[in-house]
Amino acid sequence: MEFSFTRLKLKKVYPLAISRGSSDGSQNLFVKVRDGDFTGVGEAAPATADVETLAKEAVPSLEALIASRAPEMGPWACWQRGRQMSVHPAALAAIDIALWDLLARKAGLPLHRMLGLERGVIQTSVTVGINPPDRVAELVPEMLHRWKARVLKVKLGSPAGIDHDQESYVAAWKPARSLGVPIRVDANGGWSPADAEKMMRFLAERDCDFVEQPLARGQEDALPELFARRPLPIWLDETVQSSGDIPPIADRCDGGN
Repeated sequence: MEFSFTRLKLKKVYPLAISRGSSDGSQNLFVKVRDGDFTGVGEAAPATADVETLAKEAVPSLEALIASRAPEMGPWACWQRGRQMSVHPAALAAIDIALWDLLARKAGLPLHRMLGLERGVIQTSVTVGINPPDRVAELVPEMLHRWKARVLKVKLGSPAGIDHDQESYVAAWKPARSLGVPIRVDANGGWSPADAEKMMRFLAERDCDFVEQPLARGQEDALPELFARRPLPIWLDETVQSSGDIPPIADRCDGGN
C-alpha cells in the first residue's frame, strides 16, 4: 500500500461563527491509499475551533499509524489501532474512509452494497452562523436560493445570550417558513441547562425540528433532566467523537452525528 497526503485550503462563501469561535475557511486533509490499480480517498475536515490542532497533529499521527502496519490489516483493525494510539478523530476518519473506499473499489461495488445496506437518503442542511439578527434576515433567503437548500440549520448559543438567540432564530424562521423550508438549531454547547430549557420551549412553539448539542461536551450529567422534559428532540454532536461515546448517552438524547 502507498499513502499520500494533500492539504487543501477551502474558503467559505460566508464566514461561519458558532458559540466556540468563527472561521472563514479550513485546511482539509485528503488521504489517498493506493494498492495496485486501485486508489481509495478519504478526507479530514477540522471543526471550527480545531483547525490548528488538526494541521499540526494529523499527518504525524497518521504516519505513526501507517508505520505500525495497521492499515494493511484492513479498515476495522486500522480503526482499532488508531483509537489505541489516540490518533486525532478527524485524521482517523480520513484514513478509515480511504480504506473503505479502496475495499469497495477492489470489489467493484458501491460501499453500501458491499456492506449489504440500503442506500439511505439523509437530508443535510445549509447553515447560517451566528450573526446580528438583521444580517441573519438578509443571509437566509440568499443562502436558500443560492443552493436551493431543502433544510436550514441555525447556529445559536451566542455569547450575547438567549435574547439574541431568540431574535436571530425568528429572523431566520420567517423567511424559511415563507419558502416552506424546515428549520433546525445547533447551539454547539453554548447554553446552560436553564437557558437550554427556556430556548427549547421557545423553539418548539416556532416550528423547530430539533436542537443539536444544547449543552457543552462534559455536561452530559445534566442531560437526563433536560431530556425528560424536552418539547422537541435533542441530538448530540460534540459529545459523540466515536461510536464508543454512544452507550453512556443513549438514554439522554434522540440521536447523534
